[in-house]
Amino acid sequence: MNVVVDMRKGDRKAMIEGCITLFIRELKLEKSKTSLFVFSRKNFESETGAAGMVYPYDTGMITMELDSRLPMDKLIHTLAHEMVHVKQIARGQLSYEGKKIFWKGQRVYPKRMSYYNHPWEIDAWRNEKVLASRVWFMLEKIGAVEKVRFGE
Repeated sequence: MNVVVDMRKGDRKAMIEGCITLFIRELKLEKSKTSLFVFSRKNFESETGAAGMVYPYDTGMITMELDSRLPMDKLIHTLAHEMVHVKQIARGQLSYEGKKIFWKGQRVYPKRMSYYNHPWEIDAWRNEKVLASRVWFMLEKIGAVEKVRFGE
């Protein structure tokens, strides 16, 4: 998978790139021919109600947008969650045809159910915890957990 993180250089960009690299390996996406473009924007969460969002841009291209002001601990969990959606789209589990949404080949009507009952969200919430715990484990090994959690 090809990844482009479009933001200024710094610790935040390095953390995002590191997390995405780990999640690509954990989700077995290394051989995917999909390109992922990651952007951040101020006030994204207040405007959309979501800390992050993933959507297919074109064939073989996925876009991820993140709120640029997320605290680091929430950023890690948001990246983990959104990377599950990247996997779902890259593998064809989650697909879109115009405004129609399909999960594993079956049309889904998300407005008829709670957000938390969307099958792709159930999968993402379940796997987010596992993926994020991998990051926390690695940060703990190098003694950086407190620094990341409290922004030191």
